[in-house]
Amino acid sequence: MYRASTQKKARGLGLTGWVQNEPDGAVLLEAQGPSHVIEQLEAWCREGPPMAKVSGAEVEERPLAADEPTFAIRH
Repeated sequence: MYRASTQKKARGLGLTGWVQNEPDGAVLLEAQGPSHVIEQLEAWCREGPPMAKVSGAEVEERPLAADEPTFAIRH
């Protein structure tokens, strides 16, 4: 639910990147786009979709990845 909602939000914002579940139950994502739009996704991720239980969020800046044409769900 969280991954699909994150993908929908990120695509709606015009961002590229990916989202995936981690073995410990955390959700990891990487997003690329204008900084003011990334900030919108960050704010959304701290709340999550309805019914989500978000206990925290960490942000780390990373170099751009040239091979991300869309925002995908990784398995």
